[in-house]
Amino acid sequence: MTFTCPSCQNPAVEGQTVCIACGFSLTEAERRLGIPPQLSAPVADKHEHLSAAEIRRIASLTDEIEGKFPQVHLAVVIDHVPVDVSLPVYTFWLFNRAGISSSVERGADNHLILLVIDAGAAAKGAACMIGYGLEPFLPQQRLHACLASVSAELAAGRHEKAALGFFSALQSVLQESCVRADQNERLRDTPTPAPSELVPTDAA
Repeated sequence: MTFTCPSCQNPAVEGQTVCIACGFSLTEAERRLGIPPQLSAPVADKHEHLSAAEIRRIASLTDEIEGKFPQVHLAVVIDHVPVDVSLPVYTFWLFNRAGISSSVERGADNHLILLVIDAGAAAKGAACMIGYGLEPFLPQQRLHACLASVSAELAAGRHEKAALGFFSALQSVLQESCVRADQNERLRDTPTPAPSELVPTDAA
């Protein structure tokens, strides 16, 4: 299974500890970022940008989505990303080291969808990372489209609206993925007609 290196964006492979294109590794990220925070889903707001009511609204939406799609686990982190670290690298570090996924959610068993919103003054933006188990079903371009749909909210610092908008767009993508998976399953279960059944024969 392949994924994208968070540092250089080139394809990498699950289990590969060092990117062969740029040399990036999780160990390098740990050296640069230090001891990771231990965060809890669904909402981690380290610098208290959100009100209690806003956190409840986001949590309510993520609970609703997880109820419809129990195979996924959703979380959003609102943080200040260090200026000398790219947002994708910071997201990768949090995804792997912040304790949002349990110890048994590894490799293909990891179904986390993590949204990280950079609320720092230097540059506002967001990144998304998904577990290996979801990569066959959620194309990166669709996740980028979900992020693009809330670019105005991110630029204006409307963190709650950005999170709600992203997860609402994601819900549609998940629904489409389920439909495709169901169609593919039906195709696999449909017997292939024999050649004689494919070509009509003329009556004598």
